[in-house]
Amino acid sequence: MASNVRFLDQISVGAFAGGQQTTINAVNKRFILAGETVTVAAGQQIVAYDLFNFGIITIEQGLAIAFGTGSIQTDGLYQIETVLYNNGVINNNGILIIDSNIFT
Repeated sequence: MASNVRFLDQISVGAFAGGQQTTINAVNKRFILAGETVTVAAGQQIVAYDLFNFGIITIEQGLAIAFGTGSIQTDGLYQIETVLYNNGVINNNGILIIDSNIFT
């Protein structure tokens, strides 16, 4: 995930390699690093506290299931109980809850 960059003084510095990404499915991580993609699949839920996002979060849309006279959605849900520090990308096709604010 990281590549070494050498300067004239021969000091090695870690840098993100281009084109390489790590995809993680529905795990509770506090730090999502640049180059990582976390996917919340339909029907799954993640609850986090103080989330730091530098990568990509994708929340998938689910199906509508008939229930009584209406229907329910099986969208993925990412719930952040405290604060979201977002310096990355969030693709929200499901439900995102930050503190008590709901984004669909």
